[in-house]
Order: sequence, then structure tokens, then C-alpha cells
Amino acid sequence: RMSDFCNVVLDSHPYNGHTTAADSLYAGVPIVTLSNGMDMGGLVTTSGNIVLGMPELNAGSYDAYTEIGVRMGLDTDRIYTRTRTRLVESCLQTAPHGHGMHPFWDVSRYTRNLERGLSEAFRRYVMEEPWDHISIVDTDDVYEHVQNDDGVPVWQEL
Repeated sequence: RMSDFCNVVLDSHPYNGHTTAADSLYAGVPIVTLSNGMDMGGLVTTSGNIVLGMPELNAGSYDAYTEIGVRMGLDTDRIYTRTRTRLVESCLQTAPHGHGMHPFWDVSRYTRNLERGLSEAFRRYVMEEPWDHISIVDTDDVYEHVQNDDGVPVWQEL
């Protein structure tokens, strides 16, 4: 386990961890990242930290990156323990927010929502509707995927 070998990860720059970052966060190891990039390749860890409620680990400068990393490495009793606890709770099915696993980690939920979006895109294509944005509202299992009488995929309320 990664958390047995380190208590903080210093993210690479300008292209950061991606899979390594997700693995680290899932293992409960906080990641300090430099968030001054303007492209997707440099903001993956930044996004993960924000979604999981840890924007304080995103540094806006090299000096801040160093300061946050040193603080996380030295102050293990307070800052590290609090951050690690939040990460571990986000991964557990019994997370305190009452909805089980945090959506960032819930692959089944992500897959259901992606399928809904793709089904809606296909339905619009079949019905020859004009191109437009597709917004998916996370309903967390209140809909099921079915086909209507014309064979077009739709979502039906349970």
C-alpha cells in the first residue's frame, strides 16, 4: 500500500499524475500540486483535490508548492491526519455525507451517467434532432435504461 511508504506525494509539473494521482488519493495519500497551468494535462490533480474538498493542496506558485509540501511532511499530527481522514472517508461506502462512496470514486455511478448521456445523444441522432448540449442530472438510481416502442433508448423513472 502506498500509504505505508509515504505520507504526502509531490505532484510533477507541468504534466501531473493522472492515474498515479488517482491511485494515491484513493490510498489516502494527499497530493500537493502546482496549479498554475492552463491545460488539462496540468490540472488533473488540481481537479481531484478540489472535488474531494482539499483545494488547500493546490499551490499557485513554486514557493507555495514547496511550503505546502514541507508543512504536510512535517506536521503529520494535525494537517496530514485531518487530510488523510477526509480522503479515506471519501472512499468508504459509509462516507459521512450519507450517499455512500464519493461520486469521484463511484465508477458504477459514473458509468450509468455516461450511458445516459450516450443514449440521449443516440436518441437525438435517430430522431434527427438538431445538435445541442446534453446535460445529465445525476439521479443516483431513480431511472432505468429501456427502449421505447420505436426501439429508441430512453431513461424511464423507476
